[in-house]
Amino acid sequence: MTVKIKCGIGAFLVVFLAANSACAVLPGNYPAMFSELSALMDSDELDPGQLMRGGWLTTRYFSAAAEGLEFNRSRFAAAQTAGSAGLSGLFLAVHGTQMHHQFVCKTLETDKTKRILMSRIFGTEKAFFQSLENGEQLSPLLEALPSTDRLRQLLRMLIQSKDPLTRRAGLFWGYWLRDEDYWKSAREMTARDPDPVNRACALRLIQDSR
Repeated sequence: MTVKIKCGIGAFLVVFLAANSACAVLPGNYPAMFSELSALMDSDELDPGQLMRGGWLTTRYFSAAAEGLEFNRSRFAAAQTAGSAGLSGLFLAVHGTQMHHQFVCKTLETDKTKRILMSRIFGTEKAFFQSLENGEQLSPLLEALPSTDRLRQLLRMLIQSKDPLTRRAGLFWGYWLRDEDYWKSAREMTARDPDPVNRACALRLIQDSR
């Protein structure tokens, strides 16, 4: 191998490693993006300008991948609002491994703050469907996600949880990505779920879809 070729390969490796090192560092304004997006998700109503801003921020926020996992894991663990928990949990769902998904599921099953938040959003059948209606305004932001494959995997994990409120979380959040697997899970829930609220919500979803 000539010196020229060796130098060329060496230069390529330097550039490659530098690029990957740069990608491994979160942008300095990442915490600010988290705060702004969380606030938008917690808003009662968004105007068209806020939705455009939210879509732009979502694309930038989720362009981070593995380098954003620890940041969002810590934010999810500490989240005190539905917006901050939803954003950080969604990031872990989209970019995380099965280990991150298990962490999200276990936190929803056991963390007192998260369970209070979930109870407010869909603790009753009435709250479940009112929250679905209120959340319709955020559905365009899903289009800015880089992928929903892993998100669907997490939702299946939630809907199979031993905890009734966590199963309801899977039914609720899965509605925004409803497909045949989702409706199959909803039908099974109407027939087999021991929780009466879960059965009622699943049945009403199926009836409303006809």
